[in-house]
Amino acid sequence: MKIGNYSCDISLILDEVKKHVYKTVLLQAPEGIKKHVFQVVDEIETKTKAKVMVSSDPCYGACDVPLHAAKTLGVDLVVQLGHLPVPNLKLPLPVLFVNLLADAREEESVKQAIKKLEGTKIGLVTTAQHIHKLSKVKEVLKNNGFTPVVGKGDNRVARSGQVLGCNMSTVQSISDKVDCFLFLGTGRFHPLGVALTTDKPVVSANPFTLEVLKNEIKEEKEKLLKK
Repeated sequence: MKIGNYSCDISLILDEVKKHVYKTVLLQAPEGIKKHVFQVVDEIETKTKAKVMVSSDPCYGACDVPLHAAKTLGVDLVVQLGHLPVPNLKLPLPVLFVNLLADAREEESVKQAIKKLEGTKIGLVTTAQHIHKLSKVKEVLKNNGFTPVVGKGDNRVARSGQVLGCNMSTVQSISDKVDCFLFLGTGRFHPLGVALTTDKPVVSANPFTLEVLKNEIKEEKEKLLKK
């Protein structure tokens, strides 16, 4: 199912609801997805017997599950859209994490970023929404004479190459093995986190806008460190 600029495997939700005969579901989504979320609600309610409620609270990540609301409402299942689970996070009620995969121009954005990369060994990091394109992005780098390096995070990180706003262990695992980091994704929050974790240059490539940032990330890092 298409949800804005992302693809959602709705069958994961339908199968889970049917398997456990859940009657009530609380659906949680990031701010940018909320305006599209009712098509997911309609799909669930049409194809199962469950009643779906939508959380209006902000969602800042996989660890930000609306447990209080779920308990107050007495729902059977929480479905969080847009994130991979935190492997070591123990939750007191059933929670299904359904990642949203970006329909973007990851390979093209990396081609745009190549001229700003330094050295040949490139640490490649991204968020859950672009993780499915890592193998193709690695090929782009290889075809242009670079050696992509993908790190593995600690037990809070679900996939190799993935960074979380609260966890940069993937960066730390390869920082001494690379010349430069390439972040694939949107916004400045995550690439700034990468920059604050390492002394290596950081380049950010936006797969939607094809904007490439380098000096901007460095300048923001320096401003924060001066405070």
